[in-house]
Amino acid sequence: MGSIGKDKYGEAMKKDATAAGVNVNYYEDESTGTGTCGVCVVGGERVEHLKKPENCALAISLACKTNPY
Repeated sequence: MGSIGKDKYGEAMKKDATAAGVNVNYYEDESTGTGTCGVCVVGGERVEHLKKPENCALAISLACKTNPY
């Protein structure tokens, strides 16, 4: 259960979750975009190198290039 925007990111989230067998129920908001983020996970934990400011800034800049809100 959650909230998504009526946009391509919300559609992708519904499609991918359903394909993975997740029973989803979303409120679709026409006035707000679907939130997106990039997370690096290794062995169940976030990657330690993202604690370095320059690496974190790079990850954020890459996410902003793919999702220009």
